[in-house]
Amino acid sequence: MAFWRLLLSCLRRNDAWMNKQEDSGSLPKILAVDDDTGVLEGLKEILGSEYQVETAEDEISALRLANSHKPDLILLDITLGLESGVSLCYSLRSSPTTRHIPIVMLTGWGDTSIRELAFTAGANGYIEKPVLPDELRGLVKAKLNEWRVLKLRNESA
Repeated sequence: MAFWRLLLSCLRRNDAWMNKQEDSGSLPKILAVDDDTGVLEGLKEILGSEYQVETAEDEISALRLANSHKPDLILLDITLGLESGVSLCYSLRSSPTTRHIPIVMLTGWGDTSIRELAFTAGANGYIEKPVLPDELRGLVKAKLNEWRVLKLRNESA
């Protein structure tokens, strides 16, 4: 019974937070990280009407933007040219300023060992490229809602 009251309380606060976001005109921020500019443009096109999408093409730019812009969610390619999205995920998880940000890994590989590697690095979700627009929007919305509910629950504790 207590669990359901807590869940209901979190959902009400989440609705209030969503309405506050809409009223203030600020959209949730997403940082998309991929070394392929075509992928970044596609992600901006898919998500740009509902979210403020920032982009980075490499690990250094991604770390700088994650620390300065404080995104609500990061979409991260598992391979970044010579760098690894996995190592960037580890770096984001080890920093006090970015460790709480949900990370969804993107990859063109369907191998289950790659998926396991992403989750071991600290990813909260995983999606294969090419992404389906409805699947991506649904996953982003779900991960943001999960993060908000956890944040509200922690504030209640």
